[in-house]
This record gives sequence, structure tokens and C-alpha cells, in this order.
Amino acid sequence: MFRASERPIKREHQGLGVEVVRIGFLLSWIFLSNIQGSESFEYFPGADYDPSVPTLKEVVGYDFGERLSTHNQVESYLKTLAESSPRVQLIKTGESWEGRSLYYLIVSSEGNLARVDEVKAGMQKLADPH
Repeated sequence: MFRASERPIKREHQGLGVEVVRIGFLLSWIFLSNIQGSESFEYFPGADYDPSVPTLKEVVGYDFGERLSTHNQVESYLKTLAESSPRVQLIKTGESWEGRSLYYLIVSSEGNLARVDEVKAGMQKLADPH
């Protein structure tokens, strides 16, 4: 049996900004996946949501907090989000020790996504200005 620190993780993309986005997404996903109760949860109450972007319920059959999601269900939803909106870019960043794909999402304006490498370079320069 491997210890968590001994499990190799392959990474194709690295950088401080990428890590921040990945950690933020992971924490959001954990928070939203663990909401309990019968009340409907709305992430931004009163916001106008784009109807062309499918909800989790439309993709996997249940809403946030109703059940735990498998890796395949999360992966399916991430791919569906990336395919349904020009404002979302899905990046495979490697594989877990179990061979499961690891991803991060970039959610931004179409203009920023078109210049994502420039934005990453700017974030790297902020992290190390010398």
C-alpha cells in the first residue's frame, strides 16, 4: 500500500495561478457537494443563470448536496460545462495514482481565454517579479 506522499501525480501544467484556481475549484466543489438539507441551494441567489449551461442535475440526475459524486460523474459534468460554454476551458493536468484524470477549469471571458498564456505569464511575473 502506498502512502499518500508516495503516490506519483503527473502534471503537464504548473504555476502558482493554476494551483490557486485548482484549489479554489476543489474547495468550492467540496463545499457544494456536502450541503445537506431539503432546501434548494442557489449559489448566487437572484442571479440570472445562462440556460444553455446545464446544471449538475441535468447532467448526473441530482442536485448539489443531494448525493456524493463519483469521479466519472464529476468528470462528465466538467466536460459538459466546457462543451456548453465558450467561457469555460477544461485542462487535464495529469493523473492520480489510480489512473484517474485530474483537471482544472478556467472560467473567464472569451477575450481572457483567448489570451490565457499571456494571463498566466502575468500571474507568474506577479509571483516572482525579479
